[in-house]
This record gives sequence, structure tokens and C-alpha cells, in this order.
Amino acid sequence: MYVSPDVRADLGFVTRTDIHRTDVNVRFAPRPKLLGLRRLDFLLYGQVITNRGGTVQDWTVSPNINPEWGSGDRIFAWYSVGSTRLEEGFKLSDSVPVPAGQYRTWSVNWFATSSARRPVVLRFEGMLQGMFGGTVHSLATELTGAPSANLAIGLRVNRNLVHLPGGSFTADLGTLRLTVAPSTRLVANALIQYNAFKRDVSGNFRVAYTFRPGSDLFLVFNERRGEGDRLWAPRERAGLIKLTYLSRL
Repeated sequence: MYVSPDVRADLGFVTRTDIHRTDVNVRFAPRPKLLGLRRLDFLLYGQVITNRGGTVQDWTVSPNINPEWGSGDRIFAWYSVGSTRLEEGFKLSDSVPVPAGQYRTWSVNWFATSSARRPVVLRFEGMLQGMFGGTVHSLATELTGAPSANLAIGLRVNRNLVHLPGGSFTADLGTLRLTVAPSTRLVANALIQYNAFKRDVSGNFRVAYTFRPGSDLFLVFNERRGEGDRLWAPRERAGLIKLTYLSRL
């Protein structure tokens, strides 16, 4: 993939310009008849990013393993090592300065989930990373349940631990999801998040009604609270009504 240094993205955004990116993937997926395995994936992934002058900006090599059982349970784990170059410094989460420079990177990652066919699904995620001269770790667990075809509820807790030469912080995020579907035409969703790092609570509520195929009515309400030590102080509030009507001629 090539992105010109003079690229314009009037209808979107480009995270980085002046790059040549090359990706290589090698995959081997046997189906061993043991331990109830349905498939065992081995993947070796590599990537090199250079600029127009041929200077290497980023490179990474990552071996992966992904066993999948006939029950639908999965474990996905991978390790990566590489390097990244920052042409400009920035502030991580607007608080910890990261200066420009060349950095070695490494990461150990895993993702484990029980089968989505079960009424209760449990997921674990982890990402231990070495970058920017320090470490940026992320750990998460999620529990979702669907007691019936009309109701689903999920709770997710995520912890981020940052230790860099410019500073350290811990950021916790809790998320609650609720879906109620009285019928195939009417669905209500609620998403509530608590950000301990920013000390705020946000909520998104949506009701979608399909009164005919291709024609829908959406009611959306968003609210965000939290300012300084006042967790419930109102900050933002918005409502939206959207109507789509499909006419076939």
C-alpha cells in the first residue's frame, strides 16, 4: 500500500502520509482430531513501513496461535516484536508526553472466549506492551448473558496501566450494555460507561422501529456527566430523531 505525502482526504482521514507498507502473511491450519479441537491456526505476520526515501518507519513480526474447539470456545494468542519511529511528539491521553524518536516495541496478547451459542458468554483479553520507552498494558474481562431471545445484557471492565519516562497513570473503564427486542420490528439499546480516569459517566440510548421493510424510525438520546469532583454534573446532552422512508416506484 502506498500513501502519497501530498494526499488529501476530504471525505475521511489518513493517520499517516508518505508511506510504503508491505504485509506478509503465512498461515497453516490443520484439523487435528484431539482434545475436541475443530481447527488449529498457526499464523506468521510481518509488516514493514518505509517513507518515499526508503527510510524504515515501522516494522513488526508476529507469530500467532488460534485453537478453536467444536463447542465454539476459542483462545487467540500472539507475540510481536518490532520498532516504530515518531516524527513528532504527542501527549498520551493529554497527560503524559511522548517525545519524537525511534522506539523498540514488543507485545504479548491473548483473547479467550466461551462459545457465543451459550446463554452466558465470558471473555478475557490482555495486551502487555513495551513501547515509547516504557510499558502500556491493558487487561479486560466481559460477561454477557442472553436469558431469552428478546433480552441481552453485558458488563465489561477494562484497566489500562501506563508507565512511561514522562509519567504514569491508570485508566479504568466500565461499560454496561442492554438490548431489549420486544419484536423483530422494535429494538431498544442502552450503553452506559464510567471512565475513572476522566471522572465522567456517559449514556447512549436508542430505540429503532421498522414500520415497513427499508423504512425506519430512530430515537436517540445521549448524555454525559462529570466535571471535576462533581461526578453527576451535566456536561453534554443531545437528542436525535431520524426517519427513513423507502418508496419503490
